[in-house]
Amino acid sequence: MSLNPLKATQSISQRYMRYLKTTFQISDPDLAALFKATIDEHMFVKGPILEATPPFRKGCTLRHLIDEGILSPRFESLNQDLLPL
Repeated sequence: MSLNPLKATQSISQRYMRYLKTTFQISDPDLAALFKATIDEHMFVKGPILEATPPFRKGCTLRHLIDEGILSPRFESLNQDLLPL
């Protein structure tokens, strides 16, 4: 599953603007219209901000670290498909 940062940013921005418009109920119609128009005109979200990071250097397995006494044997309880020892 990949994340599209542009679509995610747009979705977050739209939800936030919808939140602002529905949270603050202004009784004066002119002021309410101005408030909603101002929200639509301004960008409240900057980004997306992306960061390219190099992959981590591969080292020992969890099993090796447990066997060497570096990690507690309790880490064995974490053994799953997503985090194999």
